[in-house]
Amino acid sequence: VEVPGTVVQRVDYGIDEILLIGTNEGLLRYRDGEFHAILETSDEVTCLSINREGTRFAAGLSGGEVHIGDTREGEAVKFLEGSDWTYDLDWHPSGDRIAVARSQAPLQVVETGGSIVMEVGEDLTRFRAVRFDEVRGLAPICDENEIYELFDIDHDTRDFIKKQKALIGAGGIINDIGLAPDGMMLVA
Repeated sequence: VEVPGTVVQRVDYGIDEILLIGTNEGLLRYRDGEFHAILETSDEVTCLSINREGTRFAAGLSGGEVHIGDTREGEAVKFLEGSDWTYDLDWHPSGDRIAVARSQAPLQVVETGGSIVMEVGEDLTRFRAVRFDEVRGLAPICDENEIYELFDIDHDTRDFIKKQKALIGAGGIINDIGLAPDGMMLVA
């Protein structure tokens, strides 16, 4: 797939072979050889996540906004305001919450209806990445220099319980993390 006249920043697959392409000018949907603009903006798409079912997406922008939508319908609705660079976001396995990591703001876990479930960190914390572990319900996050195992889910109340502890001091800037499917291996 060649995307003319723009810089591709992020890509992810939805269902039915729908490819979402985040660029420096917004978000595109590609299917059956055709492009469809989902979101046009002067901000670049800095992160992109599709839920586990492949039906809904969340896109973070360099200006701090987060947009969500349906991968098949291709509509993007503003979900969160923001003024800080959105580094990363990830869908909770249940599909009803999104964790958002920004450059100089607390990490937020937000229900898709817009209610903030929790915030962690200070205003100047530089969170770079967040991932949900589908097996254990834990979410590792990282700032510029360390990785933390941050929160667990209380399965009775569906609330988050904070658990902060440094797992790794990398000695350099961490830009991304990944989890193995069984949740037992972490790559930074």
